[in-house]
Order: sequence, then structure tokens, then C-alpha cells
Amino acid sequence: MAPDEVPHAHVVTAFIGNVSTRYAAHYDGEALVQITEQRQGTPPDVADATYLFRSARLMRYEGPTLDGKDWLVLEIDPQGQVLVARNGTEPASNEEINAILTRAQLLRNHALARRATQTHARHNSSGSARVHGAGRQLDANGQTTAR
Repeated sequence: MAPDEVPHAHVVTAFIGNVSTRYAAHYDGEALVQITEQRQGTPPDVADATYLFRSARLMRYEGPTLDGKDWLVLEIDPQGQVLVARNGTEPASNEEINAILTRAQLLRNHALARRATQTHARHNSSGSARVHGAGRQLDANGQTTAR
């Protein structure tokens, strides 16, 4: 499912790790549980990548290799041991595994930072900084300013 088709997901277009991407971050409460990524510039018939997380750890990746030429499946146990690493029907190389682990970390960090920024902005804009009156709010010194 493409990022735009995922209900209740935070869809972001960004340039991450030298690759333009569009991703949807899925949360269970405050916990990031999944990222669905659609890399820009990959062939149109290449499926989206799916990253599954438990806490801060990538547990499963399924999707194209970073060059988009092959299909990679990666499964990791809670202790960080790689259980499955397949590139099509062949074993995945350490380089491919490390590339996906790095990408997962970049996407996860980006998604969490974006969510924290949005949450912070919502909390700051919903409370005491607003004053009654059209187009006015308080500045850092408590003075009323026009927006």
C-alpha cells in the first residue's frame, strides 16, 4: 500500500540519505511500529518497502534493495541477531544488510523527530501563548504582537 493510501499515517516527502523518498510513519500510541516507504526515482513497478519496529529496533524489512534491482527480506530478533537475510533466493550480503539497517535508522530518526516537532508545536500553540483578539499573540517578553 502506498504511503498516501494508509489511513491514520503521517505522510512525509523528504530527502533522506541522498535518496528522495515519500514515507508513512505508523504509530501505536507513542510507539513507532511501521514505516512504509516509496523511494522516488525507482522504477514504477518496484513495490514499496516496509520496515517493522519494536521499540527502537528494526524487526523486519521487506522491499527492494536500495538500488531497486532486487527484493530483500530481513528479519531480526529482539537481541539484534539477523534471523533471515535474503536477496531474492540468495543470501543477502553484509553490505545490503548494513545499507538497510542504516536506512531504517535514518527513516526512524526522521519520523520521530518530525513527530516530536509537530507535537511540541501543537502543545505550544494550544495554550497560554494565545490571547483573545484577532491576529494577536504574546511574544517571548509577554508583549502582544500581530501575527
